[in-house]
This record gives sequence, C-alpha cells and structure tokens, in this order.
Amino acid sequence: MDSKFLKFLSFRYLLLAAAFVTVHSAQVWAAPNVQAESAILINARTGSVIYEKNADTRRSPASLTKVMTCILGLEEKGLDSIFNISMAAAATEYSDLGMKGGEKMRSGELMRGMMMESDNGAAVVVAQNVSGNILKFADRMNAKAKELGCRKTHFSNPHGLTAKWHYTTARDMAKIAAYAMKNPDFRNIVSSKSSVIHWASPSGKTYKADNTNRLLSFYTGANGIKTGWTSAAKGCLAASAKRNDIPGLRMRGRCWITAFP
Repeated sequence: MDSKFLKFLSFRYLLLAAAFVTVHSAQVWAAPNVQAESAILINARTGSVIYEKNADTRRSPASLTKVMTCILGLEEKGLDSIFNISMAAAATEYSDLGMKGGEKMRSGELMRGMMMESDNGAAVVVAQNVSGNILKFADRMNAKAKELGCRKTHFSNPHGLTAKWHYTTARDMAKIAAYAMKNPDFRNIVSSKSSVIHWASPSGKTYKADNTNRLLSFYTGANGIKTGWTSAAKGCLAASAKRNDIPGLRMRGRCWITAFP
C-alpha cells in the first residue's frame, strides 16, 4: 500500500482512502488490509476485478448517487443548457452553493458545483430540468443502471439522502463510475480541485467551490471522482487514479468501497 495513505490513516476522512492500491502491470502485491466493510478495485479500461470484499452486499451510496445524476445530466443536457432553480431545490438540506429559487445556471456550472461541493439541491435541479421531477428522473437512473448491468441497484432520488429503496453495491457502483469516467466532460468536472461557479442569472453571482475529494491534492495520479457521507452510509468514496497509462477508479467507505486502478 502506498506510504502516503499510511501517513494519513489516523484521520477519519482519509480512512476512506485506505483501500487505494498502486497497481503496476507486472507487479505482484499482497492483498491490502481494507477496513471498509465492502470494497472493489477494478481496471477501469478492461473491467477486470483486482480485489474485492463483500462487493455484492447492498449498501446505501450516499452522495456517490450523484455520479449517476451527473452523467445523465451531461448526456441529456450537455454543458450549456439553462437550468431553472426551483424553491424546492434551493431548500433541499445540505445545499451549500447558496442557490435561490428563481435563479438560473448553465448546466455545466450547476453540475460542477454539485459534484465538487456535493450540493444536494443541485442534484434536484438536474432531476427537475432533465425529467420534470425527482420520481421520473429516478426512473431514468434505474433504467440506466439496468443498462449498465447493475443487478442490485435501485435509486429513488438524485442526491443520495437516505431512503428505504435507495441502494447499490460496490460492484454496481464501479460499473456506473467506470461508465461515467469515459465521458470527457465528466472527467473534467471530477478532476478539478477547485473552481469558480458562475450563475446565468443573476449575472455576476459566483461561488468558489473546492472538491471534497482530497485525494486529488496528495495522491499522485488521482483524477476523480466523488465522496459521500450520510449517517446511514457513513463514509463512502469513489476514487480514480492512473498508473502506467492504466486508468482506474476506486470507491470505499466505512461501509463500502468501489475502486478502479
């Protein structure tokens, strides 16, 4: 295991990254001591599994949900659509961008803020502007999950706040994340350490967003993708890194991890 991870293991947040393993094409390595209850490490290019632990156990995904929300938003609306912000979206709990009902943002700016700051209201905005409401958008999320071969996943909202019928597995989440990372706009968003988010209306309104994925700042080769936390899910991490020109992703938390090398 990379010494940079060992250095930070005493920190609660960075325990989420304890499952990261540096993988080389001809390297033989011992299985890592993974503290997460569920984990998977895959080669994102080939889909081959390098390591797994309880990868098919049903878990709450918390804000890793936004990986699906973002990729659907990008595929349906791109970066330059104008998104209307509703009062309901602005009032969603744990929404830190400072959105207000009646404001407008370009889709790319909105989704950048959503992924970097994990803004729950922004996820509602995506759902409302893509499908009209949360329930219809959840149907699209579930259809896409099924298309990607996710057999133990069901979404009921776009943000990941705890709900009875909102769950996935490390293996399924790896499939979703690997798919999302093939999109260059998605990769650009989740690899950004910080960014100034701009409003379309009122013009001139901005927000300085910092990515919650601290691995981007200290782990060599890290290039994405999303953190998550709820009281039910505890800490979750979907992370990606590149080694020897091999792309990869990983995810994990106290309850679970999904990873890609």
